[in-house]
Amino acid sequence: MNTLKGKITAVLAIVTIAAFAISWFLVSGIMKQQLIDDATDQLTKETAVVAHIIRSDGYNVFQRDFKQWQETLGSRVTIINTNGRVILDSATDTETLDNHKNRPEVRQADQEGVGTISRYSQTLGTHLVYVVRKIEGDEGPLFIRIARPLNSLKEALLNVRLRFLSYIIIAAFLIFGLELWIIRRFFAPLERIVSAAHSITEGKEASFPLMADTELQRLSESLQTMSSRLKGALEELNIERTTLSRIVSSLPVGVILLDNDNRLRYANNEAHNLLGIKTTMEEGQPIERFLTCGDIYPLIQESKEGIEHAITVEMPELGSGGRHLNLYARQTVSGPLLVITDLTEEVRLEEARRDFIADAGHEFQTPLTTIRLTAEYLQEEFQENEEVQNHLQSIIQQQERMTQLVDDLLLLSRLESQLPQEKKEELDLSLIINTLLEEYAHHPLGRSILIEKEIPEKALMVGQSGDLSRAIRNILDNAIKYVREKYGDGHGGHIRIDLSEKDALWVLRVEDNGIGISEEAAASIFDRFRRGDSHRARGQWGAGGYGLGLAIAKRIFTAHDGDIVLISPNGGQTIFEITLPKK
Repeated sequence: MNTLKGKITAVLAIVTIAAFAISWFLVSGIMKQQLIDDATDQLTKETAVVAHIIRSDGYNVFQRDFKQWQETLGSRVTIINTNGRVILDSATDTETLDNHKNRPEVRQADQEGVGTISRYSQTLGTHLVYVVRKIEGDEGPLFIRIARPLNSLKEALLNVRLRFLSYIIIAAFLIFGLELWIIRRFFAPLERIVSAAHSITEGKEASFPLMADTELQRLSESLQTMSSRLKGALEELNIERTTLSRIVSSLPVGVILLDNDNRLRYANNEAHNLLGIKTTMEEGQPIERFLTCGDIYPLIQESKEGIEHAITVEMPELGSGGRHLNLYARQTVSGPLLVITDLTEEVRLEEARRDFIADAGHEFQTPLTTIRLTAEYLQEEFQENEEVQNHLQSIIQQQERMTQLVDDLLLLSRLESQLPQEKKEELDLSLIINTLLEEYAHHPLGRSILIEKEIPEKALMVGQSGDLSRAIRNILDNAIKYVREKYGDGHGGHIRIDLSEKDALWVLRVEDNGIGISEEAAASIFDRFRRGDSHRARGQWGAGGYGLGLAIAKRIFTAHDGDIVLISPNGGQTIFEITLPKK
């Protein structure tokens, strides 16, 4: 009954049965009433005959021949006087009968001349049809009542009902059969269309049939057109899927697609190689069978929550000397997508670079110290030769620049090495900033610049005061340098330093109205060796330096679980915002 044809058949069957059932009850009631009406008419005629006999022969003669008339009529005959007393009854002794004056059929006859009713007789214990006729007798009005039991009517009614029921059943079967034939005839074309559609879904070749009915033909043509378009779309989809599969398989990165239950849907060959998986990664397998790195699972869970980021993990069990992998996860419609990149070579090159810088820095220190000592010795020997003094002073200045460069390189190498740092201590960030500002207030380069500050009395945190002082000094040095580049020794230069609280962080803002930083340069402002050669709005940004100041500051703040960002890379104004954790 789940099919449309079954539902229509059931509805028609119910409607047919209901219609015949209603017809049965209606016709049965009509036939019953008709039989009662016929009996009433017959009894009315009989009362008229009895009334005629009583009028013509007299009541005494009728009473004498009463038994003969009872046998002739075959019905119960009752004579009632005007007071309601039964004076003659063919079925019961009159002495046992009560007064009939208030009987409804007697009252009706008294008013209208003839009264009829069908009711239950308590005297005889059965249903009777009563007809009462009022006549004028010798001693006053008399009521002639003739009654007939309904038992004979019931038998006749039952026979008629059974015959009618047989006709109804035969008609119902004929009509229901006709309905089934019409339904099958109507649904046959639709079933052919459904059969063709089912064959197409199974990948078989099929076409929708031609129909005689206009509506069905339009449906068939529409489905045929849709089938052709769907077939073309599936072919294009298969081509695109094959092309995409080839592209993903040839990518130099590992790609793993999971469903939302963390079961494998796809993995390319590079993913096998990078993860060192020897067994076959089959679709539907849980990721725990082939991903042994515990850091991956929080990454996948965060991607499901809409948080996209990447982590770098070291897998020492893979390859010679281990392997460094970058894992990136994001949520797709199908499920989490993992992209795995091999960073082993980059990590080794970075380690080699740091080692080289550290070794070179240490190696440079000895000759630079020797150059400084030699230059100072020669200055003492040739104090009276001004030209020699100038050359020697130039050598000392360049030696100081080189020494500063070596110190910066060693510091940068230490910050990037991720080696254990010096022990951190509780410090007051406000004190560090105020100390630096006091130095700049008395420095010749800062005298013509208006320096404003809004700093709390105390700003406690845990860190290395030397490194933090170095990082903040680099930021302030740049601010003063490029404000002076715009205003020179004149007035108008302005620097503002604000330190405030935001949740569990200290927020330090350093703002200047110098010549600004272009958007192009802002993207790489914290990279190593970024100098003014990149044509910033600041002109020769970092002139005289080696582009390490902001890179060092960035890494110092990061080492303290903080950060620094450039939030206003527009001409004429520069704002650096530094965040550091509170104690």
